[in-house]
Amino acid sequence: MRKNITTKCNWEINLFFAFTIFIFAPIELYLTNINGFWFKISDVLLFTTPCFLTVMMISMAVFALLREKLSMIRQGLAALLFGTGLALYIQGNFINADYGILDGRQIDWSKYSAIGAINIIIWVPLIIIPVVLTYYMNQVLESYPEVEEWFEDFTYFSDTVAAYPYTRPAIPHILTGIRFDNTITYNDYLSYAYENTPLFKTLIDKNYNTGIYTGSSYFNGYVSGLTENIVIDEVSVNSYTGLGKMYYKLMAFRYFPHHLKKYVWLHTGEFDKFKQTNRNGVSLYYSDNLSFYNRLKSQGIKIVSGENAFRLYYIDGVHAPYTINEDIKEVGNTSSLQEAYASLKIVNEFISNMKEQGIYERANIVILADHGHNHLRQHALLLIKRSNNFHPFNISQSQVSFDDLMATFLDLLGANYDIWGKSVFELGTEDRKRYYYNYEPSADIWSYDYFPDMTEYVSEYYLGQPFLRATGTIYKQKKTIKEELNNYYDYKIGEELSFSKGGNGHKAVTLGGVYQDWDQFAWQAGKVMRLSLKINDLPAKDLILTCNIPFIRGDYQRVNLYVNEKFIKEIELHTGDTFKIRIPKELITGEKTDFALYCPDAYGDMSDYRVFGIGIKNIVINEGTLMSEEETVSYRLLNDELKIDFSSKGNSDTFINKSTDWYSQEESLRWSGKRASILFSTDEFTDIRLKVCCYIHKNSDSSVIMLNGTVIEEIKTTGGF
Repeated sequence: MRKNITTKCNWEINLFFAFTIFIFAPIELYLTNINGFWFKISDVLLFTTPCFLTVMMISMAVFALLREKLSMIRQGLAALLFGTGLALYIQGNFINADYGILDGRQIDWSKYSAIGAINIIIWVPLIIIPVVLTYYMNQVLESYPEVEEWFEDFTYFSDTVAAYPYTRPAIPHILTGIRFDNTITYNDYLSYAYENTPLFKTLIDKNYNTGIYTGSSYFNGYVSGLTENIVIDEVSVNSYTGLGKMYYKLMAFRYFPHHLKKYVWLHTGEFDKFKQTNRNGVSLYYSDNLSFYNRLKSQGIKIVSGENAFRLYYIDGVHAPYTINEDIKEVGNTSSLQEAYASLKIVNEFISNMKEQGIYERANIVILADHGHNHLRQHALLLIKRSNNFHPFNISQSQVSFDDLMATFLDLLGANYDIWGKSVFELGTEDRKRYYYNYEPSADIWSYDYFPDMTEYVSEYYLGQPFLRATGTIYKQKKTIKEELNNYYDYKIGEELSFSKGGNGHKAVTLGGVYQDWDQFAWQAGKVMRLSLKINDLPAKDLILTCNIPFIRGDYQRVNLYVNEKFIKEIELHTGDTFKIRIPKELITGEKTDFALYCPDAYGDMSDYRVFGIGIKNIVINEGTLMSEEETVSYRLLNDELKIDFSSKGNSDTFINKSTDWYSQEESLRWSGKRASILFSTDEFTDIRLKVCCYIHKNSDSSVIMLNGTVIEEIKTTGGF
């Protein structure tokens, strides 16, 4: 009787495991993302059903072979299958984090440490035995000077603000000039925008042959009747093996525990490789860089004889994972800079083809990215060549918005654009309001009827640096709200403004911002950060601003302090410094006071595109005077002779920089880590003699003495006193 029960249980466990992984999970994934897939659920079942039956037969055969003598192994295998199936079900349906859109961008896995911990708690008990973008353009121009020659006759508008952070709804806005604001559904917006834009009416009036080569989710049926290349037709699968592998990889990303997801991370755009059409004479357009380039090399450009032509081509450009090198070959792991260069090289190949066909000179060419990449993704690429207009590569500092594109397109077409504002060629460098709608997408962006809350920002300049400032307007589903923004922080003299995670310092930031990579401090985002403080009690003395800088980017960073846009002082900082700057009491009026830290040496690079220079732990403003006339990067006055005692009863707490590598106090000493600093000041420039009595750890063989970041001497050491 026990045999029958065991056999029955094993059969049910096999069914549970195989059904969960090969039937339930694939169908559940499809139905919850149905608008994001171009293939049918029947296509999914064509490769999942054989897998389900195969796994069932293999597992039953294995259990049949594990007879009575191997019952322990059989029971262990049954426990493994049951535990795995149950854990996958719980993971995929209850404890997944929102990792955002799988559009090729690397995921910052460190942000999901909490969900990782939850995953460990869940899994261990259950399975005990188991486009080209503006930032890149600037970098490419610095690294590859030949790019300027490629784009002679073009003007590069280096200060361009996009409208949205993602392709949806950025492309419809570019083509129509009409914004999506969440008051109607996305599909209703597409219908309204395309039917009311002047662009396509102008193209028809001027007898243009129109072709749009991009994803179908960016336009509707109305546009298909206006173009020569868009046809309404069903697509089919060209390789069920390839589609199945990609689909199971996506399913693994959904159902695997957090710590394994990085190994099955993917770009969902790769599904398009397995798409085909059944209509004779019709081929599908693929936007990935290599497909576009190979087709361009093999087929060239199709010339529409005797007709005007309007073409929009969308290619992926610079998107992670970066796999294309400077020779436009897929080699595996490259860099964003290499892929940016390759993307521009593909565009140059297209332009060269136009020159060979004799259509370049009279063509208007617009090269743009639908959104940016760094910060809130607002800085977009824009290069334009006007017909029969020839000049060296030119960089314009005009303040451009994507809201200016419709007027620019109509200008290039020779049509009236008065009601659409100014063409980009009529804009100058004067400050103007440029609006940007930011939203945080989730993985099901392709299923949106309404988008997540969109926050309105306006682009402004402060101390010569561009910023986005929230206006308080938020576009919610079917309604728009206006929030009152607090533009200052009520500050009491002597209060610590902490920039640790959740600290009160964040509430005082009214322009710029921080990157909270660490719990203990925050990187200043960008070159400028402004704190707006309302100090109600007018100071009787000058104020001293003290700022603790545990880390900097690079060897040094200069910091300029401004109060109400009045320059106060520039200082040079190194890692571990704490600086103090005197602020005249006359600058504090009882109204809001702006304190701005400007870091001219802040930068971003290809390893981390974000621009930042200093890490800030805290800021304190006190009344008082400095111990020397000069503002200083230090703590204490150095007398003729100063002894720092590192015992538990000593005075070392007064002098050590606790943001550097000092270990906990012991009775007779305090161990230092890799880089530990002490801070003091001097009344005048003088030589300093340093004498150190210390214990040397047995694994330490050298010590480097530095003064204000400058290496003074390297000392060879051995373990002992």
